Amino acid sequence: MPKPAHVVIRHKAVECIGCCACAEVIPHIFEMDGDGMAVLIGGIKNGVYLAAEVPDMDLLDIQKAVDDCPVNIIRVDRS
Repeated sequence: MPKPAHVVIRHKAVECIGCCACAEVIPHIFEMDGDGMAVLIGGIKNGVYLAAEVPDMDLLDIQKAVDDCPVNIIRVDRS
């Protein structure tokens, strides 16, 4: 059975302004913490970013979260 396709999401959490756009669009990937900032669920520190691999079946919603982020701190890369 072939492995499902994935993308890598990178989130520069230190620059988050807490607008909630990502958590509203993809709440199974982003959640808001107790301080009102977005957290990439399962994110692992990779330089200034947190990174997580997620199935690409959510790619349209992921791209909407990227586009809706007012501070442009979410990146998506095909793995």
